[in-house]
Amino acid sequence: MHYISFCSEGEPNDKGLNLSGSKQQLIDGLKKTNLKYFMYSPKYLKDNGYGEFVKEHPNAGLVSMNANMNLVGFCAWKPVIMLLELEKMNDGDILVYRDCNCEKYGQLKDFNDFENAINHIMNKANFDFFIPRENMHLTLKQHCKPNIINELAIDKEFTKDFPLLIANVIICRKSKTSIEILEEWKKYCLVDEFINGEQYGDLNPEFRWFTPEQAILGVLISNYVLEGKHGIPKNYPNIILDNRNIHSVVIVDEIKKPTESFTNLLSTDSTYVVTSISVFAILAVVFYNYKSIYKRIKKLI
Repeated sequence: MHYISFCSEGEPNDKGLNLSGSKQQLIDGLKKTNLKYFMYSPKYLKDNGYGEFVKEHPNAGLVSMNANMNLVGFCAWKPVIMLLELEKMNDGDILVYRDCNCEKYGQLKDFNDFENAINHIMNKANFDFFIPRENMHLTLKQHCKPNIINELAIDKEFTKDFPLLIANVIICRKSKTSIEILEEWKKYCLVDEFINGEQYGDLNPEFRWFTPEQAILGVLISNYVLEGKHGIPKNYPNIILDNRNIHSVVIVDEIKKPTESFTNLLSTDSTYVVTSISVFAILAVVFYNYKSIYKRIKKLI
């Protein structure tokens, strides 16, 4: 099992929050485990050719609850560091990402019975890629810019009301599915209009603040659930980590249904396919009968 986090260091290495104290506390805890771990940073990504994922944006804009996030790429780096770590791992191995700021959220430095807790979560998630649901009432429309939903969502109303995901912990099993999800997430995190804090279009009346990379992933996950892509369970996301605690697993058995307009679209497509098959079958029967009649006439002649 591999464990990663991302720790900005402050000047002179970057202009983000100085999380060096949190980083050291995480390392102290990790040394007591059997986990393989690595702490990524803005400097590491810049030095290794991934500077575009930690570039400085002049304005925080709608990202009003995360100080200095605009100065380290608005978290566009999250799928990248997971992909980089997966390159070091074997198929089937488990990767855990958790946020660094354990001085603010003490749960992030809890490594008690860690591997068993992670395996329990993955078993309950029943999918190679896990991100928890925030709670029972928050939805994407409250923390996602409208342009992301308008441009990426297959069923906009379904996605607006899709459960809010929280990206402070992400767990994945190295597999084709996890890599494809991370690659698509990475691609859209590089779209400035999606990741930055600028407003494009009218905000939903229930909008609170923007959570950039988390919102992008939420829209993608909503599409996967709607289409059944990657074999994702229909009740995904089915786990809340109460108080952000990996030992407090709350199972949610809720299946969100697509909107009527999307259901009608599926029905129309299905009818078209059935009708097409029916017409083809009729033509085949006519052709077969025509050949049979032709042969009989030929014998008589």
